[in-house]
Amino acid sequence: MVDLDKYVKVGFTHVAGIDDAVSDSLVFCDFKGERAKVLISNTLSGFVVTYPENKGLVESLGKTGFYSESPRLLFLKLWYRFFPPKVRYMVHPSAVVMGNVKLGVNVRIGPGSVIGCDGFSQVRDEDGCLVRVPHVGGVRIGDNVEIQSNCCVSCGTFGDTVVGSGTFVDNLVHIAHNDVIGCGCRIAAGVVFGGSVSVGDRCFFGVGCMIRDQVCIGSDVFVGMGSVVVGDVPDGVVVLGNPARVVRRNVL
Repeated sequence: MVDLDKYVKVGFTHVAGIDDAVSDSLVFCDFKGERAKVLISNTLSGFVVTYPENKGLVESLGKTGFYSESPRLLFLKLWYRFFPPKVRYMVHPSAVVMGNVKLGVNVRIGPGSVIGCDGFSQVRDEDGCLVRVPHVGGVRIGDNVEIQSNCCVSCGTFGDTVVGSGTFVDNLVHIAHNDVIGCGCRIAAGVVFGGSVSVGDRCFFGVGCMIRDQVCIGSDVFVGMGSVVVGDVPDGVVVLGNPARVVRRNVL
């Protein structure tokens, strides 16, 4: 456990990007080697969160360093500890939350998103006409979930569509009826889930992925940008392509 209080009097007064910093900014450098040398040497900041490998460079420049094998995470912890961002919204006024929707604690829903709309499902009758399938289920969203702008989460046919706690959903994502998304997932912009998809915990979906209906995806899966997933995916792998194929184990 990092003792964040020990940093309180070192002299930084705000956080900033490494290229936009002034002398009392706290910044982070998530690089090693030559890229780190350029960034740390050129920043005006006197306070840098970075890898232990960069300690000699930081000290030679007369800057104060804070070192971690996960500098981005340490930087975020310091940011939230000393300069907590103001909450912009919980449910944006332009978002629509419909029907049987259950929201957990600290859920943020962005502009233009619709939560609880009917799913897309029809059956043809004897005359070839489409008969709409009613949706009487709901949507259940866990704690600490963020759903950004212009997303749609459809309600379930009978049970609930689920978005697990700690999951972050980027803009323009479609989560269809009966989907169950696990905890701690990251879903980038433009991802489309077909109906009745099951996703485990801590998965990542790159920009523009498409997931076929009825597919089961395990935990700790990385789905690369633009991939089209048409079959089940086991735990802990990276899948890429169209159709998506396992290319290696996922190193977390």
